[in-house]
Amino acid sequence: MTHFQIKLIALITMFIDHFAMVFGYYGVGLFSSKTTYLLRSIGRIAFPIFAFNISNGLEKTKSREKYLERLVLFAFISEIPFVLMHYGGDSIMQNFTSFFEIFSNLKFNLSLEPLEILALISTNILVFYFFQYKNKKFCLFYLLASSLSIISLYSLPYRVYILDPTKLNVFYTLFTGAFVSYILDSIILRFKKFDGKKLIEIVLLAIMAGLTIFVFTKNSDYGYKGVLLIFLLYVFKKIKFLQLITLTCWLYFTYYYPIPMGEEISLLFVFSLVSVLVAFLYNGKKGYNNKVFRIFTYIFYPLHISLLFIFSFLYQLGII
Repeated sequence: MTHFQIKLIALITMFIDHFAMVFGYYGVGLFSSKTTYLLRSIGRIAFPIFAFNISNGLEKTKSREKYLERLVLFAFISEIPFVLMHYGGDSIMQNFTSFFEIFSNLKFNLSLEPLEILALISTNILVFYFFQYKNKKFCLFYLLASSLSIISLYSLPYRVYILDPTKLNVFYTLFTGAFVSYILDSIILRFKKFDGKKLIEIVLLAIMAGLTIFVFTKNSDYGYKGVLLIFLLYVFKKIKFLQLITLTCWLYFTYYYPIPMGEEISLLFVFSLVSVLVAFLYNGKKGYNNKVFRIFTYIFYPLHISLLFIFSFLYQLGII
C-alpha cells in the first residue's frame, strides 16, 4: 500500500466515525445504538493510521518546521468546528445571544493550578526562544503555538460552547506528537555536537517537551496516549517490526485491556487491528501525490466536521 492509499483509508474511516457520532449520539438518533457502535468501531481504524503517517511524514518531509506549522495551523482552524460538532445545535440555540457577547465574556481561568499557569508561561517562553528568537524572523509557528496553548487552558463564564478547553481536536494531539519527536531529534543532534554551551539548550528542550505534552494534551482527543503512540512510532521509524508491535500493544491497552472481566471482546479493538494490517502493507512509496490532494487531506478535517454540524443542526430544526 502507498502513502496515498493508507491516508485515504484513514480519511474514510474518520468520516464514518464522526458521522456515526453526530447522527447516532448527539440528539439526532438517526441510527440505533448497535449500528452507531459498529460504525464507531470502524472509526477506530483512523487515528492509529494518522499516527503512523505522522511518524513517517516527519521523517520524509522537506521542512519539518513547515510541517509542524501546518499541523498547528489546522489545530487552530479546526477548534470551533470540532466543538460545534460535539455539542450540536441545541446548545448554540439555547445559549447564543450575540456574537459580541460570547467573546466579550471570555475570561481566563483564574482557578488554574499553579503548575498549569507555570506550564503555560514556560511553554510560550521556550517556543519563543527556539522558533522566534533563534530564527531571527517572524515565525508563524510561534504565533499559532502560543495561541493554542492559551486556548487550551482558558474557561468560559457560562455555557456557550463556541470554544471549550475540555474538547480539543485531534490536530492538537498530532501536532504535539510530531513536535515532541522533533524535539527528540534536536536533543540527539546537540548530543552529537556536545559541548558545555549545548547543555543548557538540551535541558531546555527536554523541559519544553514535557510542558508541551502537559499543556496541549490535557483535554485533546486521545491525549497523552495519542502523543505516546506517535512518539514511539517515530522512535522505531526505521524498524517496521517494532512499529507494528508498538501499534498492537497500544491498541490492546487502549481498546481491549479496559474491558471488565467476563465481557465479550470489544469491537473497538477488533476493528482497530485493521490499522496494524494497513501499516504492515505500507510499502514506503508515495503513490498518487497531487498537491491538491495533499492540501485536501488537511482541509478535510475542519470541512467535514463543519458540514456534519450544519446538517445535524438543520435536521434537528426539521429543515432537512
